[in-house]
Amino acid sequence: MEGHIAGGFNPDEHAQLLTRLFAEVNLSPTWYQSADIRQLTAGALGIPLTHTPTAEQTCNLWGVSVRNARHSAAQMAKAAVACFDALEHFAAGGQTASVDPMTN
Repeated sequence: MEGHIAGGFNPDEHAQLLTRLFAEVNLSPTWYQSADIRQLTAGALGIPLTHTPTAEQTCNLWGVSVRNARHSAAQMAKAAVACFDALEHFAAGGQTASVDPMTN
């Protein structure tokens, strides 16, 4: 895990949790950086930094279902991966979302 990027909806918190869990088995990974998909989404779609979308809004913007994910960390992680995939597709010239984070 040395030098890897922690990514998700709250990557700093998740990296701290993972660091504690790894420490329990005598491992001490370091994270090169963190990538918050909510902030990356805001930047990609021109959303003001003062209106960073929530995890649910981010999923809606990328067309990712969060119906069953809200109560499962594993499902939220899968949703974050799907959002990163959608962002990558968008950056490569794909379609943008039609949901307005200011009203959703």
